Amino acid sequence: MKPPSKKRPTGFNPDSDCKPASSHRRISNSKLASNSKGASKSEGPSYRDRANDNKWALDSRVHDVLKAQTKLGQSKSEKPALILTCEHAGNFIPQSYRALFKNAQGVLKTHRAWDPGAFEIAHALQRLSKSPFYFTKLSRLIVDMNRSAKSTTLLSKWTKSLNPTDQRKIVTDFYLPYRESIYSEIDANFKKSKRLVHVGIHSFSPYLDSSRRNCQFGILFDPASPLEVEFVHALEDRLNMLLPKLNIRTNFPYRGDADGLTTDLRAKYDKNPGRRYAGIEFEFNQAFLKRLIKDPTAKKAFVQALYFSIESALTAIS
Repeated sequence: MKPPSKKRPTGFNPDSDCKPASSHRRISNSKLASNSKGASKSEGPSYRDRANDNKWALDSRVHDVLKAQTKLGQSKSEKPALILTCEHAGNFIPQSYRALFKNAQGVLKTHRAWDPGAFEIAHALQRLSKSPFYFTKLSRLIVDMNRSAKSTTLLSKWTKSLNPTDQRKIVTDFYLPYRESIYSEIDANFKKSKRLVHVGIHSFSPYLDSSRRNCQFGILFDPASPLEVEFVHALEDRLNMLLPKLNIRTNFPYRGDADGLTTDLRAKYDKNPGRRYAGIEFEFNQAFLKRLIKDPTAKKAFVQALYFSIESALTAIS
């Protein structure tokens, strides 16, 4: 793999107001700036993720089989295009909005503000796949990029306290440019490929209230989409072969057809006959990610398995 470019992509400057043009970043095989803040503590009680004691060691023979499967009888143009996104990559608050959160500093360290660990996995996956990768480190407490424009939770209770003009400014400055950049990327890919798989990467709190969520990796999709069903079935088959101890659940902890970016994109692109969009979301348990990210060997092996599984699933739906 070629070394990443030394060119720093445009992005947030934590020491100045956030400009509209820098509200998100696109990465395509380029070097990425470090995270705005370190990983925060996840909500709820912590627990030892014993399944992760396994170092996710992968048999080299399995690697060879998967590599062969992804290449067998397929050219790059025949495989569906792949793009990655991460809508809750950070908890950054632009200077001009920090007064809103003067008495809410503790909230900014929680899952309410961002998805801890999601960005690290998304970025590592991008480095292997070389896929276009869109993300924003703007906190969802400013505006939630994974909600539709009509959603009642698009803005948080802090930004809802602003007057209507300032609320519209947030949407215009941050939300719309992020959405439009993804629309442009998908449009460009559909000129080269009739099918496109979009994977949005997120994380979830290991506890909901006092109930433990018994899942390490959730895969969200729309059961009404044949393409998504086919992709997820193939993905699960590969993951179960490579990581048999991984606790995977589909459409957990959320429904894949609930309000969000993938739902909007399905509605937008399903209107185009012959252009098939598949919107998949990965939801990782934050307790699982916390332990995984601390172990570089385990993280590398896990992301490799994830990458090979995605590539094999893309081939399966070609």
